[in-house]
Amino acid sequence: MRLSALNKVCLKPLTGLLISLSVGWGSSAIAQTELTAEVNQETDKPVESIFSQTAVAMRIYEKSGVASHLVTVPGTIIGEAEFERTKCGVVSDYVVSAEYIEQLYSRKNMASQFSSQLLAELGEEKVRRVEAWYKTDLGKRIIKAESSAVGLEREQFNVLLNAYLQSTRWHQERADQVATVLQATKAVDFLSAVHTEISAAVAIAASCDVTKVNAEDVAKEVAKIRADEAFYLAFLRGEMVPPTAFVYRSLSRAELNAFTRFAQSDLGAEYFNALVKISRRIVADGVGSLAEISDGL
Repeated sequence: MRLSALNKVCLKPLTGLLISLSVGWGSSAIAQTELTAEVNQETDKPVESIFSQTAVAMRIYEKSGVASHLVTVPGTIIGEAEFERTKCGVVSDYVVSAEYIEQLYSRKNMASQFSSQLLAELGEEKVRRVEAWYKTDLGKRIIKAESSAVGLEREQFNVLLNAYLQSTRWHQERADQVATVLQATKAVDFLSAVHTEISAAVAIAASCDVTKVNAEDVAKEVAKIRADEAFYLAFLRGEMVPPTAFVYRSLSRAELNAFTRFAQSDLGAEYFNALVKISRRIVADGVGSLAEISDGL
């Protein structure tokens, strides 16, 4: 079986993901409205359902920014797998289809998984407390800062970022403060976890011929990718500071300190750790399903 080289599979989508995470844990109100509407239609519940524990967890899925990241997972896997297969020479008719990947990582499926798993991890009372925090003035300020960056094209984002880094607003104290925020909110751990599992999925999906896949080889490759995650964490911890500082440029020192205090509180720490754990599990479950293809051959 042909498995893509680790560095080619893993490093190629990194830039886009860096910029994606740079816009923070927030997402657009449009996405939130659409997802809530879908859930309400699907369950056919009255308007009061917006107060249900599932609806609260679903809103956190959007406000946290996890939704805006996970929705890109199937497209990234499909694009990277197709790119790797251009090097196959002869491509078999038996490859992992884009339709199968889209089914594994469907928008509704991932949203449902997140909602149920967040409630399982934190419980209803803590989930409601997290939403209450997002409704505070600070929570709204953070969401606004993150959302304002969501609509920027990558090139525009880079131009504005470079201008910010040349200004007097960018200095070592601010860099240190943002690094503390990133560490407290586990933002880098989130990116590393999702990116690692995407890379594992690509390593399987990029096969030139699934009928020649060896299950043992797949297991070894996936294990190697996951073992190398520490490399990404070390790299990203420094790389993420400047773009994150740009995203939060409108927030005062006091506001960033307050954000850090929430993230370091018992509730905040449990919540942000849960985001990483759940997001990794959602993408990894798809990896497991892809690996089952080789087990069945």
